[in-house]
Amino acid sequence: ILKEQIEILKVKEEQNKSLLENINYLKYLLELKTIYSSYNIINSTVIERNKLYYFNTITIDKGINDNIKENMAVVNKNGLIGKIEKVYTDTSIVRLITTNDNNKISVKIKNDSNYIYGTIVSFENDLFIINDITNYQNVSINNEVYTTGLGVFPSDILIGKIEKIEENKYN
Repeated sequence: ILKEQIEILKVKEEQNKSLLENINYLKYLLELKTIYSSYNIINSTVIERNKLYYFNTITIDKGINDNIKENMAVVNKNGLIGKIEKVYTDTSIVRLITTNDNNKISVKIKNDSNYIYGTIVSFENDLFIINDITNYQNVSINNEVYTTGLGVFPSDILIGKIEKIEENKYN
């Protein structure tokens, strides 16, 4: 009986390896390297983008019929891009995080051993501005920036990397 159970476990282990390989391959194909499997992912396509307000909103081809709800996070292969603002039957409007309309986002910056917290306060010159950093001396170029889970967005969604560090008059 034990030998039979060992053989069954070996088969299941091989099946698990195969399933993990398939998941990783599908993530590679969909370029979802930064998306975590714990989130319920609904794939969609951008069907409209207003050229006059390029950094404000996009329209996607998923809506109420696809279980889309207001304030859901919207991501692409590079991480967080916005949240669902309005939902219709088969489409939704996404408010991009590049919109400068008091769109403060609580973030954490990953350094070698822990997180440093701050707030995205604006988008200027193709960069997000992060203020209120708890310990700016420990922030380095290329540190990754993630959502904290405070507010609308779930925790641990990649936003980007630190590209430039500047002190303001308040340090």
